[in-house]
Amino acid sequence: MSDLTSYKAHEWLERFYNYLLLYTEEGGKAKKYLLNRGMTEETIKKFGLGFSPYKSKMTIDFLLSKGFNMKQLLEWKILNRQSSCNVNDLLRGRITFPIRDFKGRTVAIGGRATSNHARVKYFNSATTEIYSKSDNLFGFDVAKEYIKTANYAVLVEGYFDVLMSHQGGLKNTVGALGTALTVNQALLIKSVTDNIVIAFDGDSAGMENAFRSASVLKSVGCNVKIATIPDEADPDDFIREHGGQTFQREVINASQVYEDALFDYEQSKYDLSSLTDRFSFTETVLKELSTDNIQDNEKLLERLKMTLNIPLEHIERLTRGK
Repeated sequence: MSDLTSYKAHEWLERFYNYLLLYTEEGGKAKKYLLNRGMTEETIKKFGLGFSPYKSKMTIDFLLSKGFNMKQLLEWKILNRQSSCNVNDLLRGRITFPIRDFKGRTVAIGGRATSNHARVKYFNSATTEIYSKSDNLFGFDVAKEYIKTANYAVLVEGYFDVLMSHQGGLKNTVGALGTALTVNQALLIKSVTDNIVIAFDGDSAGMENAFRSASVLKSVGCNVKIATIPDEADPDDFIREHGGQTFQREVINASQVYEDALFDYEQSKYDLSSLTDRFSFTETVLKELSTDNIQDNEKLLERLKMTLNIPLEHIERLTRGK
């Protein structure tokens, strides 16, 4: 019975959910939802997507039949006790996304409602002895060899962004599990490449998160580029509408080095005909992009001079706090 570990329980759960999605009436609505979003059965099988039944008893009975006991399943947070006599599968009625560690072991499972109008759209596994979302990346186990071959990784935000990227041919893509990127996640990427293109959602929230994540990646020594997706779209939407090759060509290949991307992004937020905005823009850019490298700082000052059309000494005066 020594193989009855939390890893094994998650592995069985992934297989159970995947079978329900692909081959049963119970998972039919969820399967139709995924197919309508343009996902193929090949992608569903490759990433082990599934469906958690509406009745928790099905999940509980299945796991008990494999030799696990209720105490273990509650301890590993696979099940949740709501009252003394009521134990639930928290993912019930949701599409499931196995989250695997760098060794390919399933350590957690995320869930998404089959309706876009659900009060809680996403529900993810709790932190356990074998899983912390700050230490893992969605799709890393599938993508890592492709990342080594391409010598760069594409970092996106959500499950569907990863799935559609891989389906569209960008198999060196990993997902940040919907959280602000952590140092441990950055180091996980750096274990296979120093080069990262961040392709978060094109809206302001996505771009802000992209720059925060870029700072973390740069802090561990990575070379970072920022991709901008037109019309504030996310990778999933863009690829479904335009295809993976267009996404590669017009978004990933057109990505900018971090410094240029941040300069352009900050410039787009200000009205440079306003004296106050000109000052705020200059202050922000100098704060974010000034370094200990004299040549880089000289380039930055020259770019500010060209953008603002003001003498260099005015900008230098600002850098000295005068």
